[in-house]
Amino acid sequence: MIVTGTARIHVSGSTSLSGQAYILVASGASVEWYAEGSVSLAGGGVINSPGLAKNFAVYGLNGCTSVDYTGSSKFVGTIDAPKATVKLTGSADASGAIIGNSVTISGGMSLHYDESLNSGPKGRFIASSWLEI
Repeated sequence: MIVTGTARIHVSGSTSLSGQAYILVASGASVEWYAEGSVSLAGGGVINSPGLAKNFAVYGLNGCTSVDYTGSSKFVGTIDAPKATVKLTGSADASGAIIGNSVTISGGMSLHYDESLNSGPKGRFIASSWLEI
């Protein structure tokens, strides 16, 4: 999937991306992904060409109980899924912010908080606490 403008996508079932599939957010574009079911982003993952976390957002609605990212591309975006178990796995790093019922990062992946998320019209992600193990 290639997104060249502003997109708001509502998925009433589950979302699954695997194999050679990927989501490309082109320069100047943005995606808001509203998920009622589970989300699994593997394969090529999400390629965020603008490179800004504010340009790709996953919103887990009430029925979203899991969000998994194992894509081969660096995850650059936000995940706002307060009822979901969120898992980021792999060797590609992540940049942005995550809200989940629980969050697990493994496999050499690390998460870098994008400080630009706490300002501007989408400025609602402020790191309040974390526990490094």
